[in-house]
Amino acid sequence: MKRTISLRKAILISAACLLAGILLTALIIYAFMGDLARTYIKLAEIDFLVDRYYYGNVDDGVLGDGACAGFVSALGDKYAQYLPAQAAKENFDSLEGSFTGIGVTVCLHPENHTMYVVNVSKDGPAYNAGIRAGDEITSIDGTVIDKQNYVQSVGSLSRQIGDIIKVSFVRDGKANKTEITVNYFELQSVFYRKIGEYGYIQITQFNDSSVNQFKIALDSLTESGVKGLIFDLIDNGGGTVNSASEILDMLLPEGDIISIRHGDGSEEVLHTSDSNEINLPMAVLTNGNTASAAELFAISIRDYNKGILIGQNTYGKGVMQTTYSLDDGSSVKFTVGQFFSKSKTDFSDGGIIPDVMFELNEHERTHYYLLTDQDNPYIKKAVEWFNENK
Repeated sequence: MKRTISLRKAILISAACLLAGILLTALIIYAFMGDLARTYIKLAEIDFLVDRYYYGNVDDGVLGDGACAGFVSALGDKYAQYLPAQAAKENFDSLEGSFTGIGVTVCLHPENHTMYVVNVSKDGPAYNAGIRAGDEITSIDGTVIDKQNYVQSVGSLSRQIGDIIKVSFVRDGKANKTEITVNYFELQSVFYRKIGEYGYIQITQFNDSSVNQFKIALDSLTESGVKGLIFDLIDNGGGTVNSASEILDMLLPEGDIISIRHGDGSEEVLHTSDSNEINLPMAVLTNGNTASAAELFAISIRDYNKGILIGQNTYGKGVMQTTYSLDDGSSVKFTVGQFFSKSKTDFSDGGIIPDVMFELNEHERTHYYLLTDQDNPYIKKAVEWFNENK
């Protein structure tokens, strides 16, 4: 006896078989997937549940950035970082030496509790408005600066392009006022001057624009006939090893500058120096905030017997990160290897020990940025060493 089934029932049976096949296939694939692939499926499940049952409002962009940031954080690499699109753009601009702001480096005046201007980027917004190193900013947009609101006052300088900041400041005991328009500017990361018969070059960070700024400083000082060079890397947290290597190439004889050891154990020379060099005694000033590319600079000067290191142990960061752009404009940075100078010294643990070590006293620590060249202990010890080794 033949049985017949309806078309509707046949379709339902076929659909059930198809679904069962899909589920079975998914289970088989899931069983052979790696943990990361399973995580993608888990994230899709979470997204489905949040989309269906979550009570609050959801910003998909914020969720996506959070997921990416969590992924990178889970690497366990303390130097790894995920940056959303706008932050990534600002980061790439900074590596090139381009910033948005007013172009000042400031600190809290230890006695007056004003905003003391340490450095001003030449031709930046603050410089064009008349602000100079050594000025004391006393109020911003009418709010008087004191010890309690100093941090907030510094934060108030971060504005959008085109915003106008009204500033009151004191110079040589005289009160002044000006208006600063926030804009793009090229960070001045190299400052130089003569100290007696010696040349002094401060490098606050290494970026693309540092190279040309350093060349201008070096040419000016050597042409003036200085008898030695002081390189100030105090509080220089590093930057790009490319720019540090290009600067070192101007100073060092022919040879390797930096090599890298990759995760698979292979090694590669990244930068070398040509035969052109500067034949002057050199002193490099360091402290516990001298890190990464700045440490490479310091140890390379010593590796090639060009000079000595003066100050305190450096930070200890001998690993290199690379920043990769993603399709949506965001970026991810993580460690790609360990880098070495010519001597293959590993300074990742404990930093670099200077040739001449000393500690600042309490007054020198609290008044450091107000010290004159004659009172600055780093500069004094460098000049003493030059004079003793003429």
